[in-house]
Amino acid sequence: MEAVQLRVQALDSLLRSHAGGLALQSFDERGVVRVRFTGMCVGCELRPVTAARVVAPALRALAGVTAVEFAGGRVSEHAQAALEASAGCADLQAILRAVRRREEDA
Repeated sequence: MEAVQLRVQALDSLLRSHAGGLALQSFDERGVVRVRFTGMCVGCELRPVTAARVVAPALRALAGVTAVEFAGGRVSEHAQAALEASAGCADLQAILRAVRRREEDA
């Protein structure tokens, strides 16, 4: 749970640089993380992209996390899969490096 909280805080820190944010709602025994966007992310048209290409992969990279759910607006599983597939491996690695730097600074 601590690793999930730290990762959400790091992602929140990155999103706050754009006046948005991320909050942890729950992490259950099945490994399902539920988060919600805050701030300007709530009404942002790019929220599905951020969810699929930044937040979900960064959280799923943690041991024990089996799924990531988002409270609020829904993106179809098909759209989410398409967005995730369009993200290059190099993009994800760069994102994870940035998130890990934020975790180290926390």
